[in-house]
Amino acid sequence: MKISKKTFSKLSISTGLLASVTLLTACFGSTANHVKANYKVTAEAIPDYQSKNSPISSYWMPDKFLEWSAENDQDLIYNQSQVSLAKRIFPDKLSPSNSNQKKRQKLSPCL
Repeated sequence: MKISKKTFSKLSISTGLLASVTLLTACFGSTANHVKANYKVTAEAIPDYQSKNSPISSYWMPDKFLEWSAENDQDLIYNQSQVSLAKRIFPDKLSPSNSNQKKRQKLSPCL
C-alpha cells in the first residue's frame, strides 16, 4: 500500500501531537504515589557476595581518589600487593554467578 506524501505528513503530525498530549497528561494530570522500594539481593547473586577467594582491599570514592597521593598515604604499604592476582585466586574454585557464565575465564585486577 502506497501513501502520498501529504497523507504521510498528516499522519506524522497527528501521531506526534497525540504522543505529546499523552505525555503531558501523564506528567501533569496525576499525583505521584510514593512507594518505598524494597531492594533485595537475588538468590543468583548471593554466591558473589560470599566468595571466600576474593581479595580484600580498600575502596575509593572518586573525589577522594583525585585528592590521593602516594607520598601522603600512611597506609600505602597495606594497599600494595606482593602476590599476583593469578596466584591468589584460582578460577577452578570460583562458582559461576549464573548458568551463562563461563567456568574458565581470565581474571584481571580492576585498576
